Amino acid sequence: MKAKKRSMLRLFVFAILASGLLIACGQEEPDPSASGDKTPSAVLEPAGESDVPEMSETVTDDATATGTATEMENARKGQPQAAEARLATAMRILKANASDLEPRNIGFTDWTLAKEYMDLPNLDGTSSDEEKRDFVIGFGANQVAGAGEWLGSDSYRSTWGFDVDWELGEESYSVLKFRDGFDFEEWRQQLLSQSYIEEDGYQGAIVLSTEDLSVPFRRRNVVYLTEENILVLSGEARSDSMLGALDIVDLIKENSEGLMADDAIADTAAQLGETAAAIITLNRCTMPSMHPFTYLSEYLLPSAVTDNINQYLDEKGAEMIFSAHDYEVFGMGYRYEDGLPVVVLVFHYADPTDARADLSMRREVIANGPSLLHKSLGYADLHSVTDSYVEGNNLVLELQPAQNNPTVQFDMVRNREIFLTMCSY
Repeated sequence: MKAKKRSMLRLFVFAILASGLLIACGQEEPDPSASGDKTPSAVLEPAGESDVPEMSETVTDDATATGTATEMENARKGQPQAAEARLATAMRILKANASDLEPRNIGFTDWTLAKEYMDLPNLDGTSSDEEKRDFVIGFGANQVAGAGEWLGSDSYRSTWGFDVDWELGEESYSVLKFRDGFDFEEWRQQLLSQSYIEEDGYQGAIVLSTEDLSVPFRRRNVVYLTEENILVLSGEARSDSMLGALDIVDLIKENSEGLMADDAIADTAAQLGETAAAIITLNRCTMPSMHPFTYLSEYLLPSAVTDNINQYLDEKGAEMIFSAHDYEVFGMGYRYEDGLPVVVLVFHYADPTDARADLSMRREVIANGPSLLHKSLGYADLHSVTDSYVEGNNLVLELQPAQNNPTVQFDMVRNREIFLTMCSY
């Protein structure tokens, strides 16, 4: 009976992996240290024990947790550090979805902090071509963008990319905050000389649109708030996305709390703290139910992946994988400490008891679990867990990535690595 139960759980795992990670199948194994096709990167080597501090585990007591929660609440109400304020400001200009049934992934990049990390704090549109080239070429070696629309578009980058302070992105929207003193007029005239037309203004904002689907990333609607130096780009159906862009204008003009009015989101953002980039996934995460076509699952995954999964489940037991509790918000970011990147994972639970119960399991899986995206490699080859703890409702893990490049961990989250996030979305 025990063997039968383990077999069913194993099939359960394969069902989840097949339904949510088909992107990893039938593709060449990606270079874990690559940052896309924009910049060169180093060859990955396994993280060595000598390169990282010893892993630790901490669970805060009730008094500490209460104090931490109070600090995060104060930060949400307008008393955060400078970099935290940028992330909080970005989250305030997005509103909650009408439906809370679908997951929502939000990317954020603090370009100001990224420039500081690359010793180019004063880089802007007036900088030399050599400095701009150094930034673009060097960025992928040890930095990553949670949102990077301007970095991925030659036309955007050449026009205004180096003047961006921070950037927020979703599937249908991109929001960019420009440095003080930035002049939008040059780019406005460039858009008007192409296929864009100027619409009636809205609350003092400049509004342009086009029906041309060949524009970068299909961002057919452009709204620029001149007083705030904030640009909103949106796509999809023109009428729907334009209304969404104007909703963002409303939130900015009203000084709304936006998503930061949600305590779970605010606590997650505050826990990430000073972060050069972030991915935040909203809406409740639950473990999945049995897939009706479980018997096909094993054949949809490469043998190297299934072998690693089989070995890991045999050693740890599939029961452990499904002991995870639901969490409400997932956040990921990175910062630099003593010249090295630290990747931070935050799982926000509705009940702090669940966070404490999951701490040991999540630490073990994220430290030693098999990677689906990188097939023959395990998580121990990709990063080392240097700390794990619970603060308030947040379960937090800190990682040092192999080759000191956080791109690997961000790619795993974007590609829905089931063992990293332990979630069915």
